[in-house]
Amino acid sequence: MKKILSFFLALALCLTVLPSSYLDVYAAEEAPQPSEEIYEVYNGFGELEFTASSIEEVEEQLNENYNTTPNDRSAAGSFLKLCKFFAKYVGPALQVLTVIEVVYTTVSYANGNAELIDVIDTIVPVSVLKELITSNKRGYLYGKNAGPNPYPPHSYQGSMWVKSQTYYVIGK
Repeated sequence: MKKILSFFLALALCLTVLPSSYLDVYAAEEAPQPSEEIYEVYNGFGELEFTASSIEEVEEQLNENYNTTPNDRSAAGSFLKLCKFFAKYVGPALQVLTVIEVVYTTVSYANGNAELIDVIDTIVPVSVLKELITSNKRGYLYGKNAGPNPYPPHSYQGSMWVKSQTYYVIGK
């Protein structure tokens, strides 16, 4: 008798939870897409730096605007596209999974002690990742080719160095 009751309870739970999450994902896929894409560029601290109409314009502006400081030793390096990422909904508990789609270069920011996904989670706020789920857009992570992180990877200075050397771009 207990097995039959637990089976029907599990069935009822699945029938109430799964359709609502499926409808949320389906509604996000059916949302009308804007005709012209706008790319918003944020620094590692989450501050909006500028907007652009194409990824090429973003790369050009990053390399023009942020490589001109003469006193910064790391200013000689150019910004590289580290990866393209998107967020994915993975369950009824509103968990967000960040998926790396393409890795362009290796990350020297964490001295090999962290994965690229850790760098994304450090820089991109969860609210932005949740917005990526509903908008079905992709994000891009850019980093300055400045060599390895001179600070311990799990220290405050190390995390601030990573944030000051990276930018993320969200297509709107």
